[in-house]
Parts: sequence; C-alpha cells; structure tokens
Amino acid sequence: MAQSISKGDLQKAIAAQANIKQAQATAALNAVLDVISSTLAGGPGSKVIITNFGSFETKKREARTGVNPQNPEKKIKIPARNVVTFKPGKNLKETVN
Repeated sequence: MAQSISKGDLQKAIAAQANIKQAQATAALNAVLDVISSTLAGGPGSKVIITNFGSFETKKREARTGVNPQNPEKKIKIPARNVVTFKPGKNLKETVN
C-alpha cells in the first residue's frame, strides 16, 4: 500500500526520532531544505550529495518542440529550462526493494 507523508508529518517524525522539540525539528528541516534549494539554484552542474541516501543535481533541459495530444497537428514550443534530478543511493535502493 502506497504511503505519503506531509512536511508536518515529517517534522513530527524527526522530532520523535531525534528526541527533540517539534520547533527544533521544524527549524532543522527548514534549514536542510533551504541549503538544498539554494545550492541547486546555482544552475546546471550544481549538486547535493547525501551519502547513503542519494544525490540531487541541476541539469539543463534544452528547448524542444512538443505535440498537443488533443490536436497532434498543433506543435508547441517548450522553452529550455533547468530541472532537478534525483539519483537514489545504494542504501535507499536496497531499503525500497
């Protein structure tokens, strides 16, 4: 059965597992997310590696032409943009499988 967890639930889980107050867990989680976001905002080639978990990397996606599925004859231009990719680490892969 699929599970999902919200940011609030994650904060509560961090507080319980680390035996800290929820306000401290919230501050720590926000700090981690801010550091990851600001690092990846550096553009293509920016990378955040979390050993035994995985790595986030910013890559450049080139401009391309797309097709409207409702009207295949109509072509649309999709602009170039930076995208974030995630590559799971060995431990995460083993945990999931």
